[in-house]
Amino acid sequence: MNRVLDRLLALLLAVFASLLMVLLAGDALPPSGYAPGVDLDAMSTQEFLKYASIDLNRASQEELMEIYGIGEALSKSIIEYRETTGPYASVEDLLKVRGIGEKRLAMMRKYVYAG
Repeated sequence: MNRVLDRLLALLLAVFASLLMVLLAGDALPPSGYAPGVDLDAMSTQEFLKYASIDLNRASQEELMEIYGIGEALSKSIIEYRETTGPYASVEDLLKVRGIGEKRLAMMRKYVYAG
């Protein structure tokens, strides 16, 4: 019985250590859209945002769903709006999409841009 408990404890510790390593490494991951060989430090803020953010006018449903607070239904609505009315002129145009209000836009603003 002790051997089973010892093995179970060792397994739990290994899983915990793996999860901890993944969480800690998350801070070191490059931003969305990162391109190898691109010097992010030498870019202007606007250029950097194109690498660190998602372009509303080109994003796929999967890319939009990477943004906190955007699920399947909302990502479809964002793309539908883009397809029916044309490209987004600004991030504020998201307020015209059903399901996006001021609070949600405030949460999303730093993750998207209208290119």
